[in-house]
Amino acid sequence: MTRALAAVVASFGILAVAVLASPAHASEDFDLSYVPGDAIAAVVLHPKQILAAPELRGVPWHLVTSGIQNNYGIDVSQLDLVVGIVRGEIAPDKRPELGFVLHFAEPYDREAVLAKLGKGADETKYGEHTYWQGQAIGAPSFYLADEKTVLLGTDEQVRWMLDPKPADSALAKLLKRLDTHKSAMVVVDLAPLHPLIEQGLAALPPLPEDLQPLLEIPMLIQWTEVSIDVRSGVDLQVTLGGADAEAAQKMESLVQQARELAKRFVEEGLMNWMAAQGGGQMNPAAMQQVQQFVIRMLDALEIRQQGEQVEIAMTNDQEAAAAVGFTTALVLPAVQAAREAARRAQSVNKLQRIGIGMMAYHDVRKSYPPPAIVDKEGTPLLSWRVAILPYLEDENALALYKEFHLDEPWDSEHNKPLAERMPDIYANPNAPSRSETVYLGVAGPGTILGEKVGVPIRRVADGMSKTVLVVEADSDRAVVWSKPDDLHYDPEQPTAGLGNLWQTGFNALFADASIQFLGKDIDPDLLRALFTYRGNEVIDLPR
Repeated sequence: MTRALAAVVASFGILAVAVLASPAHASEDFDLSYVPGDAIAAVVLHPKQILAAPELRGVPWHLVTSGIQNNYGIDVSQLDLVVGIVRGEIAPDKRPELGFVLHFAEPYDREAVLAKLGKGADETKYGEHTYWQGQAIGAPSFYLADEKTVLLGTDEQVRWMLDPKPADSALAKLLKRLDTHKSAMVVVDLAPLHPLIEQGLAALPPLPEDLQPLLEIPMLIQWTEVSIDVRSGVDLQVTLGGADAEAAQKMESLVQQARELAKRFVEEGLMNWMAAQGGGQMNPAAMQQVQQFVIRMLDALEIRQQGEQVEIAMTNDQEAAAAVGFTTALVLPAVQAAREAARRAQSVNKLQRIGIGMMAYHDVRKSYPPPAIVDKEGTPLLSWRVAILPYLEDENALALYKEFHLDEPWDSEHNKPLAERMPDIYANPNAPSRSETVYLGVAGPGTILGEKVGVPIRRVADGMSKTVLVVEADSDRAVVWSKPDDLHYDPEQPTAGLGNLWQTGFNALFADASIQFLGKDIDPDLLRALFTYRGNEVIDLPR
């Protein structure tokens, strides 16, 4: 799954979690031919319905909707139906295919969608269809089906949706039976996942004796549905489908047992657990309110067997709405924090590889790369980012390097098209682009990449671990990766152009190939000292 697509999933996932039976036909809502034979999960959302629900007015939807609009040009408030499909083999070494069908109540803003999503995609023919194939790192493919419908997903899945097949999968049959008019629902066919689940259960450490029986539950479940309905009040429901009535009866008994164990934990151990997790900063009265709230929610659950199914429902409007608000308050910040942490980790990995490439360059050339490859007159032609391509231990990067005409500028007739093939290492996960990077060398008075020629390690008087080579600049400072351009820092304002890519600061690559995250509130004098390599400052950098 690509990073940009993962962001879409996370955003719509927050929407589903935050708002997460009379049968109706799914075919009334969407074309089941989009559900392939190897599909294992589906998400069905009715965003307009969710956003308009009076019981959910306290949910901070703008945190989700504004992000989707800014990043993808999609106005969530105009979506009356979103269908997400997951297909393919689920395994540690396999990547599932993911696709969305977005249906708008009114014609969407085509130009806005193309301006955002089209940045990292090329128009491509597939049969009789023209769609946009994701080219930039992390860019999804998409198809503008008509003025109200957009298909979005991994390239293989979009192509599959352009050539749909008969809806005969187990998941499609499930969707035909279930009420897909509910405001939000997730349906998973768990049967194909049983071998993977069994492996996971076998790898668990020994559990307390009273929890052992609960390990039977996952293997008893053939399929599951999690739904939230705000059409008339707020109804929350989880349905567990068993192989037969006997399996459902056993599941119902185990779920009842799980509720009692959960209540016991809340009554006896929740306060200690919260304190251990940092909740000690919460006053005792607030912690007690949380405890009472969770117990009330557990008591409000209705658990019942219906033939081959077990239904776990909360139909009390006030309790259900409170549960939604409480869950959102817990989940939304956690999801946002986890997403940023994952992207930051990816970025650190890229910077480390850049650092290793620079050190390898030094081993061969006896200096760090100069800021640019130049012609005989000293005119900058290509960036140091091109110069280190042969040292990145990447065959594709080496092959790309060999295609450059090193005696021509970056925007020459031959070299300019190569900029569109930016190596993944230069694509920041928080600022995706097909040709621009925010990994900029620090250029300016006294900096290593501010010199016209390469600087050898022996001249780094301030110490390699206290001298910055490359930084993550703000997204508005991004440059074409092959262009000889970097962050030209102003000694009077050394923090300009830094600190806004992430919420709290930026990553920096030091001359010893180490990475440090520097806060946006860093002392300007300290940052100025870190940028220069022969300033002879006394630098006390927290590690």
